[in-house]
Amino acid sequence: MNNAYESIFPLGNGYFATAENGRIETLCLDEKEQRRRFREAMDCAAKGSVPFMLRNSYRFTKFWFGSKNIWLFADDTEKGGGAAEDMFRYAMTRHDELYCYYLTDKNSQAAQKLIADGYKPLYTGSLLHRLLFLNAQVYITTQPNVLMKNMPGEAGISYSMSRHCRMHTVFLQDSPADKPSVAKNSRMRDNVRLYFCGTGEYFEELKKPEYGYENTEVLKLTGLTRFDDIIDRSGEDKLILMIARYVSKEEIPFGETEFFKNIKALLENEKLKKALDDSAYTLTLAFEGVTNDEAKALPKSEKVDILTDVFSADQLKSKASLIVTDNAEEIDAGFMRKPLIYYNTEGGRGYGERAETPDELAEMISGYIDGGMAVKEELSKKADEYFGAAPLGCKREIYNTIITYLYENGEIEGYEDFETADNYDENEE
Repeated sequence: MNNAYESIFPLGNGYFATAENGRIETLCLDEKEQRRRFREAMDCAAKGSVPFMLRNSYRFTKFWFGSKNIWLFADDTEKGGGAAEDMFRYAMTRHDELYCYYLTDKNSQAAQKLIADGYKPLYTGSLLHRLLFLNAQVYITTQPNVLMKNMPGEAGISYSMSRHCRMHTVFLQDSPADKPSVAKNSRMRDNVRLYFCGTGEYFEELKKPEYGYENTEVLKLTGLTRFDDIIDRSGEDKLILMIARYVSKEEIPFGETEFFKNIKALLENEKLKKALDDSAYTLTLAFEGVTNDEAKALPKSEKVDILTDVFSADQLKSKASLIVTDNAEEIDAGFMRKPLIYYNTEGGRGYGERAETPDELAEMISGYIDGGMAVKEELSKKADEYFGAAPLGCKREIYNTIITYLYENGEIEGYEDFETADNYDENEE
């Protein structure tokens, strides 16, 4: 970074970062000095390739936009559907003085879906997109390389212009499958102010020095936005759920496979049969890859239901009091803090238990029935470490954390109205 007046960016509360003799330093600039440096930046842009329309539109709209709470949201601009879209849709339900825009490619599937739902997307590459980006208060995204994605082909010259904007970059972990890497998650490159992590694994990885998050207050373990769609409806159902996937082996009849033998042994286990008969609980086996005819060979019981047709795994997990699975990546049970048993699989999360044989599985299920389905304390703690704590919902936790951050950095005058806004009753006069 050159020693130039334009090489600054805001840190909040009147403080800025700048390059001095090859080092990043912070300094406090009064409004007069800020304006002078802004003029230097615009002169630099004029000497370069920044289009006249963009340059002057930015100059003339900066004051008007400066009084607006402009929030931009961006995932993959072609696909959409990520954590940033979740947050955009949530922010639009709040009754705060925000100007929210979700960035998509024109005619993309992401844009068409938003339009169908009654929203008006912001199209990439438009003049409005560039102006809103340069004047945004908050930029919430799941995608790295923020400047290049919003000012492509102009980033070299536009760098000085963008560094004068007040934008606070906020990153979101998009899914449990996300793997942090230094190339994508360098704090300095994207000037990240807040990073909301969905899993403890992601959080711990980003704390390593090479990512640049020495101030770990920037990192927040709040859970994934999609967790808000996972609802515990166990209540009176008294349902124990086992989900298993069978891969057919043509050379071996189903009745001779280990899969069949293990399920048969589980259903014939006397301790499990007694525990079910003596309680209000029922056991549902949801099989993928098993036909109705194949399932007919399994032992029958009034306390056992076998599903082989189309079923909703999400609905079943929502209703279940305990979940048994052969999917090592199962996370829904842990988020709902339900007992989770991994069976016939390798790996798994620390908040679940493991059974290796049908008898071990029957013993564990029976123990949970006798114990009222209470999750063991050590497993609950591991779930807290993995998911974080957002008792009012992940999206609300993220949103309110951003509002509080803006208040503490002098971007808004008060946040009490923001904190209570989602309790507003639309039916009230």
